[in-house]
Amino acid sequence: DLAKQRTTDLFLRVDGTLHDIATAAAGADSDRAARAARLDAVLGQRRRAEQGVLALFVIGADGDLLANAVAPSVRAAGVLPSCLQDERVAPGQVVLKPTFAAAQNASGGLRVVCFAEGFRLSGFAGTILAVLGENLIRAQYADLHAGAHAVITLRDESNRVLARAWADAEQAAAADAALASSDAAL
Repeated sequence: DLAKQRTTDLFLRVDGTLHDIATAAAGADSDRAARAARLDAVLGQRRRAEQGVLALFVIGADGDLLANAVAPSVRAAGVLPSCLQDERVAPGQVVLKPTFAAAQNASGGLRVVCFAEGFRLSGFAGTILAVLGENLIRAQYADLHAGAHAVITLRDESNRVLARAWADAEQAAAADAALASSDAAL
């Protein structure tokens, strides 16, 4: 029950951030460049405020990228297409999707969870996307002592694994290495 509550707390916090960004996107800027600059500043501040949020995007209803803020450790080019591939997020809909984000260094990819929410507000219709590092989700459960070999697995409604948190740090490192090698083989 505690793990469920922590998951709910995390997603409510992210949802609150996305709502704040949507409200900022609905602001009354007649100049597109001024709106983009204001949104970039808001996104940068919000991304830095939450350590595990690797990227934030504001996407208009027509699919145009209005603003973004991406952590320096992530290559921005592939994140958006991998998060929203074949997805049209309707107003009021939330889509959670596990995927990989390319890292800026040669270490390969980062396991991430994409959290997209559709909005229709006066002055803004579109999607706000947060890219969450798996470490943000794992941190929610770091102090839970569920046993030496316990694993907390977060799954979506179709039973896809969104993220896992292990009780034992060595077990987590071994599982991460196994996942990385199996993903590289694909």
